[in-house]
Amino acid sequence: MVEIKVKRHEPALIVPENPTKNETLELSDIDDQQGVRVQGAVIMSFKRRSNSIKGEDDPAKVIKEALAKTLHYYYPFAGRVRETGHHRKLVVDCNGEGVLFIEADANVTLNDIQTQIIPPCPLLDDLLFDVPGSTGIIDCPLLLFQVTRLTCGGHILAIRFNHTMCDMLGFMQFLYAMVELSRGAHKPSVMPVWQREVLCARDPPKVTYTHHEYEKGGDKSHEVMNKDESNIIVPGGFLFGPEEIKAIRNHLPSHLQHSYSTFELLCACVWKCRVKALQPDPEDTVQVSMTVSVRENNIILLPSGYYGNSFVSPAITTKAKNLMMSENSLLYALKLVKQSRNRANEEYVRSMMDLMVMEGRPKYKDHLSWMATNLTRKGLEFVDFGWGKPVYSGVPRGTSLVSTFTRFKNGKGQDVIAVVLCLPNEVLLRFQNELGKFVGDFSPLISPTSKL
Repeated sequence: MVEIKVKRHEPALIVPENPTKNETLELSDIDDQQGVRVQGAVIMSFKRRSNSIKGEDDPAKVIKEALAKTLHYYYPFAGRVRETGHHRKLVVDCNGEGVLFIEADANVTLNDIQTQIIPPCPLLDDLLFDVPGSTGIIDCPLLLFQVTRLTCGGHILAIRFNHTMCDMLGFMQFLYAMVELSRGAHKPSVMPVWQREVLCARDPPKVTYTHHEYEKGGDKSHEVMNKDESNIIVPGGFLFGPEEIKAIRNHLPSHLQHSYSTFELLCACVWKCRVKALQPDPEDTVQVSMTVSVRENNIILLPSGYYGNSFVSPAITTKAKNLMMSENSLLYALKLVKQSRNRANEEYVRSMMDLMVMEGRPKYKDHLSWMATNLTRKGLEFVDFGWGKPVYSGVPRGTSLVSTFTRFKNGKGQDVIAVVLCLPNEVLLRFQNELGKFVGDFSPLISPTSKL
């Protein structure tokens, strides 16, 4: 295996190409909840353009210029998030300070490292440099781009974004605007719309649902796991191709094998295996949350071009023993997964936003909780600045609470779903063993030596 050496230029601040408004904008009550005050990241690998002459079309130059043009339209991204004293409300100071951009070169080819880009992406620190002082949510740049050129003419594009500004759907709207402007468009085909007030709490607020996904006042149960195991938590990545998915479906009654989506099927399987791997007390309460897009499911009508966070994650609870018992089938977990998704409706969304204001923006409950986010149809795999579609595109790592599902095509042209997890090392190994009981010989890949 070739040892990667990355030579980075000094990080630069990219500002909007033309002057923009200087104003302060409020984020929504979905944007500024505590659980969304995190950084999101994506990574994409590209081959050399087939008709390219070396040095003719530098990807760093193309992407940097497209970024400056796009920030003219999405100028809040060039500002800084501030916190006000009222209900810890977040606002964006649209001051045009700019976003971070890193230009880099590596001593390897795409073929050398392609298996180290997929989750759990051991090269992430090389391909997305953590600029000192940039990782905060408040008073920090809202975007960080790194373009790493490879010796073969290909390159890696890694991006980090402040999640309070947008979810993955909103981020993809921004990224596709960059693609369009890089390829000669005069303006984005979908113009950005702020209007965050459409997803804010009612006046007066009124909580009408039980929201298991959030901590209750004084609930510190999540600290138990963190205290005992945080020092050994490691990232993991699993790939599910056609064989693995078919093997899991075969654990369902024949008449129900195609009654659930692939996402639902994998969520149920991963959740069941995760709970068994954690080995909780059988009487402990465990829960699953499926992220549901308000926008994609037309739960609340949002204006075209809205790019803020627009999702809820309704949690369904059960006793751990119900998932751990060998006689309890995969179907039991599937029914609960389905219930989580079906719980999302307009009143649930409004109740959640009201809860944020009334309870001081509580954290997500992470003790024996698991949240799944489906990014398989958000368009990451179709991003094309002119070098063709990515060889790989996805989320490099998960967290102890949240797993993301992304997809790409392997070397055989098959759709493969990548699932990221973050668990203590021994738990991760037990998880892999439990997963093997479902997929048999088609063991999903956890090692960065796996083949695309």
